Amino acid sequence: ADTVSGARNLDSVSETQKATATPEDASKKGSHQLITFFMFTKVPCYEKELEEHRAFIETNELELRGRIYLNGQGVNAQMSGKGTDGETYARWVEKRTHFNGMRISIYPIDAQAHPKL
Repeated sequence: ADTVSGARNLDSVSETQKATATPEDASKKGSHQLITFFMFTKVPCYEKELEEHRAFIETNELELRGRIYLNGQGVNAQMSGKGTDGETYARWVEKRTHFNGMRISIYPIDAQAHPKL
């Protein structure tokens, strides 16, 4: 297993929930955002998926810090991002085939909440 930044083995669950922050939550004052999301699902070629995540972050020069676990059983992230960088990444992940309907939580904060990605 790997992480976007080694992953832990994630247990499968039979049902996932979809929850997203409201536009009002995302627009509250704060220079950064604390983002959490997860989705337990089968990811057949997770190594390729992992490389696509790394490329998206690098290509878009996203300033992210925290932990993003990605393996054959899904994704789990606790991270912070400058401006809307974290939300940009989370929404990109949500649009990917394996992660439609994943739970995303967004909280405005005043600084990075994690030391590194």
